[in-house]
Amino acid sequence: AITLIPNSVSEAVVGADVERSPAEVRAELGLPTDGIWVGTAASIVGYEGLDDLVDAVSIARGQGVDLRLLIAGDGVALPALRERAAVLGDSVVFTGRVSKTTAIEYQLALDAIVVPRKNQPVCRLVTPIKPIEAMGLARPVVISDLPALRELVPADAGLWTEPENPQRLAAVLAELALDATARESFGNNGREYVLSSRRWKDIGQRYGEVYSRLVGAEST
Repeated sequence: AITLIPNSVSEAVVGADVERSPAEVRAELGLPTDGIWVGTAASIVGYEGLDDLVDAVSIARGQGVDLRLLIAGDGVALPALRERAAVLGDSVVFTGRVSKTTAIEYQLALDAIVVPRKNQPVCRLVTPIKPIEAMGLARPVVISDLPALRELVPADAGLWTEPENPQRLAAVLAELALDATARESFGNNGREYVLSSRRWKDIGQRYGEVYSRLVGAEST
C-alpha cells in the first residue's frame, strides 16, 4: 500500500500573528505603507520565474496600478534580477538572505504572495512548500497554472495564470490589487484550509500510524 503524506507548515507559520494588515507589518519593518505589495520569500533561481514577476509589476505600474514588489532571499539569479528590476526604482525591495522568522514577517508584509514558476518539468512535477506557507499566513496566493501548483491551492484561496506570460500575470495582479475584499477572502480561506489539513503536528501522527502498521506487519 502507498500512503501519501502532503507537505505541511511549521508551527511558526501556524502561530504567526496574521491579524495585522500587510500595511501594519510593513510599518513595523520600516517599509512604505502605501501601495499594494506583491512578492515572495524564495531561493532566487531561474525556474522560479521571478523575472516574469518583475516584468508583470512593471507592466501594471505602467497602467497606473500602484503595485510594489518585495523579494526576500538569495540565489544565483539575484544579480540579474536586481538589474532587470532597476526600472522599478523605489518600488522594489530586495532583502537578500534572511532568517526563517524574518522571512515570515516579510511574507506577512505582502498583500499577495506570488509563485510564478516557469513551465519546466521540475515545476510541473515538484510541489513546493511556498504556496502552503503563504496560505497558512492568510495571504492570497497567485500561482502559475502548473499541475504541481494547482493541486496545492484550492480555488477559493488564490488565483492562477499562464506561466511565462508577464502581461497576463500583470492583469491578474492588477485585478487583485483593486479588490481588497477578494484578497481578505482568499487569505482567510487559505489559512482555514492549511490549519485544518496541513499542519506538521497532525501530519506527524499519520507518519506514526504508517510506521505502527509497518512494524505490526513485520512482527506477524
